[in-house]
Amino acid sequence: MTEAFDRDLAEAYAPERLATASDEELEELFQAASRVVFYAHAPAHAVLLQRTAQSLDTRSKLTDEHRRDLYRAWVVTRQFDNANALARTHPDLQLQALPPIPTADAPGAGRVVVWRPADDAEGLSAQVVEQDGPTRVVVLSHPRCGFSQRAIAAIEADPVLSARLGHALWLAPPNGSLDLRDVQAWNRAHPGARLSYAVAMGDWPQFDSWATPVFYFMREGRVVATVTGWPREGRARELHDAFALMDAREDP
Repeated sequence: MTEAFDRDLAEAYAPERLATASDEELEELFQAASRVVFYAHAPAHAVLLQRTAQSLDTRSKLTDEHRRDLYRAWVVTRQFDNANALARTHPDLQLQALPPIPTADAPGAGRVVVWRPADDAEGLSAQVVEQDGPTRVVVLSHPRCGFSQRAIAAIEADPVLSARLGHALWLAPPNGSLDLRDVQAWNRAHPGARLSYAVAMGDWPQFDSWATPVFYFMREGRVVATVTGWPREGRARELHDAFALMDAREDP
């Protein structure tokens, strides 16, 4: 999608092209940029979305839904200053005010930064985590995902899985809202599965899906087993099998 967008549509977002586009064409360009931002999370595409929004605004065609889409684009591409500026200028939209982006020292090879929410405050802290260690389990999850809720209930009812996944890195994928209060509530309810935020999908090129829940079993930075989803019958057997595979790889 990104390749097709950049190849076939990028030139249409030049200011002079936007100025001569019809209202219908502007709407189509806005939706195209919004869609590619949703899937690819590229900051440059969010800038094109903003440029189109400005063109719509000059014609009094910019709606509140456009503004919400633009806000979500700023959040998912981690441009919090732009998101907060939009929230301040349109308080009627009741957009979430975002905390400052935390900073961290350069993580170095085999490491990546994640954001960890404070327990009660509105802040985030930057934490460096290892990707290239001998073993690592990363769980993509989200409080508003019913499948994630079903998964954590089953895991906490299984003493073995609960203990082993207590050492996992639980990550909320990037999306158009931090859902900070929801994540804090999850962390209070599930202290053995505390969620942090993935900063960018590009930090984890090993992952081929950012759905929730997904369990990635990693060794020395490579994914060696994946368990996806949580149907009504659960995935406990698959998780036990993945841990058995990891244990076998650790044997001398």
